[in-house]
Amino acid sequence: MTGAIIILYNPDLPAVEQALLKLLPQVDEVCLVDNSDTSHAQHFYGREKIAYIPLMHNTGIAFAQNEGIRHYQAKGFSDVLFCDQDSIGTEHLVEQLMSVRQALQQQGHRVAAIGPKPINRKTGRSYYNKPRNVIARFTIPANISRTPAPSHPRTPENTSHTPVYHIDQMHSIISSFSLISLSVINEVGLFEEPLFIDAVDNEWGWRAEYYHGLHSYMVNELTFNHMQGMPTQLPMKKSPAFRLYYQYRNFLVLLRRPYVPKFWKWHCAWTYTLKLFFYPLFVSPRLKNLRSILRGIRDGISNRLSTIENISRTPAPSHPRTPENISVLMSVYGKDDPQQFDEAMQSIWSEQTRRPDQIVLIEDGQLPEGLHAAVGRWQKEIGSALEVVVNEQNMGLTYSLNKGLEKTSGTLIARMDSDDRSHPRRFELQERYLQEHPEIDILGGSMQEFDEHHECVNIRHYPTTPEAARAMIHRASPVAHPTVMMRRRIFKVSDGMLRYDERFRISQDIALWFDALCAGYHISNIPETTLFFRRASDVYRRRGRVKAWNEFRIYMRGIYRLYGLFTPKYAYPTMRLLFRLMPQRIVRWGYDSKLRRRIAEQPSPYER
Repeated sequence: MTGAIIILYNPDLPAVEQALLKLLPQVDEVCLVDNSDTSHAQHFYGREKIAYIPLMHNTGIAFAQNEGIRHYQAKGFSDVLFCDQDSIGTEHLVEQLMSVRQALQQQGHRVAAIGPKPINRKTGRSYYNKPRNVIARFTIPANISRTPAPSHPRTPENTSHTPVYHIDQMHSIISSFSLISLSVINEVGLFEEPLFIDAVDNEWGWRAEYYHGLHSYMVNELTFNHMQGMPTQLPMKKSPAFRLYYQYRNFLVLLRRPYVPKFWKWHCAWTYTLKLFFYPLFVSPRLKNLRSILRGIRDGISNRLSTIENISRTPAPSHPRTPENISVLMSVYGKDDPQQFDEAMQSIWSEQTRRPDQIVLIEDGQLPEGLHAAVGRWQKEIGSALEVVVNEQNMGLTYSLNKGLEKTSGTLIARMDSDDRSHPRRFELQERYLQEHPEIDILGGSMQEFDEHHECVNIRHYPTTPEAARAMIHRASPVAHPTVMMRRRIFKVSDGMLRYDERFRISQDIALWFDALCAGYHISNIPETTLFFRRASDVYRRRGRVKAWNEFRIYMRGIYRLYGLFTPKYAYPTMRLLFRLMPQRIVRWGYDSKLRRRIAEQPSPYER
């Protein structure tokens, strides 16, 4: 089934009705997500094939689109069509887009999104009149569709009598009238909500292309009327002051991301340099425009997203939970204690209110007799739900986790260490949260530390919003590795997918969190305790100089990728490295001190 999503914002209701008149016969349902401050429920509630979701304030285009996606994910739809409230499509457009997409897939193309060519309703010209966004151009027969192909002029490339569609393979396409499969959205992820409005569709398309090998396609013979920017006689599209803020901020934020094409970076650098002088001098309100631009530059340089209040805080609509399969990923090696291993296994199997569907256990090298016997006992008790993967020699945790990932079959992957104990409700709570928050990709929780006498010595809390987790990562890990439950889709086997970085034998989790944030994934935590962490008496010796230097490299690399070269955030890993090189007595005092917890766990502005 196909559902259409129209985002409303102070809509012209007659124009919306005209759009619905064209769209309703082509789809199974139209979901109207209303970003207006006032509800328009009286116009849309109770109408056949129309769902209406009022958000009651401007949450941004990305959040509103994601709300529509969640609505259709809950209803089991297969495809979504994104539309603007003032854009008008042609008859049979959805059917033609589906037919062309099917033909492309049969030819081996991996389709992220497909859409028609947008036509400026004022000038009658295409918005895509420059080739910089085009990767390749080709044709496919037009008789694949059950509806007649639109007539188009004969070109030198099309001299036969067989009608064809001229297809442009592009880095990204405009979201309006783009058709996207929900299975693709599940793979790539949702739209990045903190971007709010500008470059939201571009960022998603670039992310799909760079990390997933999926491309966007535009069908030149299929068109729709569209209007970008405000009507003006200026030599460039006129933008209101608040849009200038997002244009400059998002440009500077995306400038440092590796998957953003260079042509876009150069084009925006030139355009926004002109606007920087043009708008404050010639476009009113001049002072307001200047302030918006300067605020955007300030926040863009500091990588400060989500500056608008309440973005991502509107609760998602309640919907039936879809069943998940949980795989637990765990590694054991020769120095692990058999009794502690038994306690760990008991906590994730015998004591859980929601048992996992699979446990993948990696034996990293030869195990002593006692530990090997413990593994054998659990194989007999659990049976086929426990899959043991053996490394002939000790390869280290990073290699073992990547090898174990290939054996997992669950849609959710939970990490567990062989000497800790999970809370009995851990999997139940994390599964429920991830079902209710499909935008979260990596989820951790609070953690209690206990000593050799099984007495609680500390409780560690972590940020409970994606914004706060992102704001924390330059200071400390925003999530505890043995508490996490992750969506399998971020580890799917294809070029560019996430993996534990095998250049780092230790602290591989922090490198993974940086990679995930750079790839556009979201990290968060639940406030409940999910794990009891065994704090060994030699924890301070284990945090030696090798580990300190390794973490320093990871943090410096990650901060550069996430925040750029010019940022004061490099001070945190530098101070941490210097501290860790001090005598062990001072390091032990610092680890237990309240000052460390205030620095590492201080709430971000998003949680105050």
